[in-house]
Amino acid sequence: MWEDCAIVELYWNRDQTAILRSQEKYGPQCHTLAHNILHSREDAEECVNDTWLKAWTTMPQNRPDHLGAYLGRIVRNLALDRWRRGRAQKRGAGLDAMLAELDECIPAKETTEEQVEARELTRLLERWLDSLPQEDRVLFVRRYWYGEPAGKHVKRLWRLRQKLKAYLELEGVPL
Repeated sequence: MWEDCAIVELYWNRDQTAILRSQEKYGPQCHTLAHNILHSREDAEECVNDTWLKAWTTMPQNRPDHLGAYLGRIVRNLALDRWRRGRAQKRGAGLDAMLAELDECIPAKETTEEQVEARELTRLLERWLDSLPQEDRVLFVRRYWYGEPAGKHVKRLWRLRQKLKAYLELEGVPL
């Protein structure tokens, strides 16, 4: 299996095998992430293909330390954009429910000032996640980053959201 730094170097050298290596190493992960958001194999496939193009066009400006996280962020953003466009036409229950669960503890940010506050919120969220036992942290990230179904963990996720809300309130984040 190719190392991330070798694949990134291929992108920087404008070697098209970078896309093939990315597909081999991260294709299934990217597809799962897109599918968890879109619930459509075809839409997920399009997002993954768009991810390789976006990586190709953005890589000369960026040299990611962790290629999997970089590609994951691209595919997640593309899938969320596609989901939002589809939601304008019809409501999507899965992602709506997931995002609504977080609404009460993580406020949305719009202006430049709010974007700065969002960076601080990100730092606080990372610190809170680091304080959790690994099992809770993995569950939280799998649900709210990768969009996996809550399944049998509904109550546990609810408790984690309550802990997050209390932590953010303690840190002075207006909710």
